[in-house]
Amino acid sequence: MIKRWRMIVVVVLACVYALCQVPPVWKKVVDASGGRDYATYHYAVAQAVSGGDPYATSVLSKRASVDGYRHRVHPFLYPPPFLLSMLWAVPFSMPVAYQLFFWLNQVMLIGVLFCLRRWIGVSTVALGAIVVSCGPILETAKMGQANLFVLLLVCMGLWRSRGAWIAAAVMSKMSPALFVAMWMSQRRYRQVASTVLGVSVLSILALLLVGAADQWRFYTQILPGFSTGQYHGLTVPISIPGNHSIPDLFDQLWPGVDAHTLSERSRIAASTMTLSSLGVLMWFSRTRRDVLGQACLAGAFTALMVLAPVYTFEHHLVFMLLPSAALAASFEKRRLPRWSMPLVAASYVGVACPLGWLRLVSREVPWAHWWLQESKCFGTMALGVFCLWAALRSPSPSRQD
Repeated sequence: MIKRWRMIVVVVLACVYALCQVPPVWKKVVDASGGRDYATYHYAVAQAVSGGDPYATSVLSKRASVDGYRHRVHPFLYPPPFLLSMLWAVPFSMPVAYQLFFWLNQVMLIGVLFCLRRWIGVSTVALGAIVVSCGPILETAKMGQANLFVLLLVCMGLWRSRGAWIAAAVMSKMSPALFVAMWMSQRRYRQVASTVLGVSVLSILALLLVGAADQWRFYTQILPGFSTGQYHGLTVPISIPGNHSIPDLFDQLWPGVDAHTLSERSRIAASTMTLSSLGVLMWFSRTRRDVLGQACLAGAFTALMVLAPVYTFEHHLVFMLLPSAALAASFEKRRLPRWSMPLVAASYVGVACPLGWLRLVSREVPWAHWWLQESKCFGTMALGVFCLWAALRSPSPSRQD
């Protein structure tokens, strides 16, 4: 009887997502001829295939302008091997590929849920509730972002303990390299070595699209600028209310010389906080845990991965699916005390609540404006702490439940 009711709940949640939540967002995708963030990927791979430099933003913008879809695109900020995953888009026009990418994101979401179910053992009811309540899922699909793709690679790598998958994630978005730090602290040198090998192989393969000189420029000129907020000419201000990162907190306290550069004091403070947090996580990761405990450790690293860059937008928070699922499974297996459930739920609401709702409440409750604005940052921090706590309460592989 219980299984039957669980199945009914899962079906209802799936229908809510597929029939009530997806259609309005899909309409926004169809109506957005400019392709939002996806346009950068599209014109970067087109530029690379034609033998050009995908990091030449002015050329990408010219391509978009010639096509008549938009006058300017955001800079391409991803490692060169990422373009290998975008080759499928070359035959399509930008709007068509953008729409296809929306549905590819739905397929990748299913892949992520499958991995979490098989890896962590979290119930399908909990996964369904997370999907329906997590605003960043459809936000990343609407923006045409690749975060679900990267999350799928991360989940596959951590689930199967395969460095090749993590290497693909690192070469799609540099921040998943934090998971290599987790493996290093546990002396899992085989996984570390396979990750390094995978990164090397992908970088060589990427030479088919991006020449050695342009790859060198990315790693030596473009990538180092990320630590200061100079994202290769990105014009979005660091202090924009939709930024939920740790560096943004310090930028509000000690603003830089302009809206796109961290002050020296902010940069040092943010780096100190990030590196200290990484050190703490690596210290507590030295002891291997059982499967769920390892997933909780990964959830804590994920929270830091999300908050550490200078920019953390709503669509980046889709990575919090991993720690959210790990915490749900921890409660199901009674790894965490019941009294902590309201605290975890409140933290999750801060992360998962649509940004538009927070702004609406902020207008009605002006005195809480700043706290609501930063609720996603603090909520992500809290979920990371709870994941670490759950991991420390988990047995080692030699002392299974």
